[in-house]
Amino acid sequence: MVARYLSRLATVLAMALWWGGLTFYALFVVPTGVDVLGGETEQGFITERVSNIINVCGIVALVVLLANAAASWRSIGRLAKSVIAITWLAMAAAQLVLLLVHPRLDALLDVTSHSITEPSSFHRLHEFYLSVTTVQWSAGLLHFMAVVAIWCRLPTKLSSQHQPSA
Repeated sequence: MVARYLSRLATVLAMALWWGGLTFYALFVVPTGVDVLGGETEQGFITERVSNIINVCGIVALVVLLANAAASWRSIGRLAKSVIAITWLAMAAAQLVLLLVHPRLDALLDVTSHSITEPSSFHRLHEFYLSVTTVQWSAGLLHFMAVVAIWCRLPTKLSSQHQPSA
């Protein structure tokens, strides 16, 4: 029972760090950075570094979510298994794409002059990166909603001990 609660705690914390961190960064830090620094390009050099950290958090979250899925796999139904598997695979595939595209974006940045060497190539690739991030973010939300729904349906020894006898 302790292992189940620790697994759930790790899942919540991993999602809070990765998904919550990504959400907070996109909604608040990027717009504030653009305002304070005076433009998207300047903010982009901060994002270039932060996105590496977010990608590491994404990998950690994928490992924790996979362990959580494995822990409950035998006790969940076919539909739940499908949702968990599809959303996890979507997140993992998106993470792989992000890891492959990020160095290509970095190569189009000139750190010393804080400029973009090939603006049209960079902007196309950056839009693609943002689209993949959105797919991953959405799959993460659906995955976590499914995880919570599964947790609500799985009986725990503690709650079954406190049920009145019929």
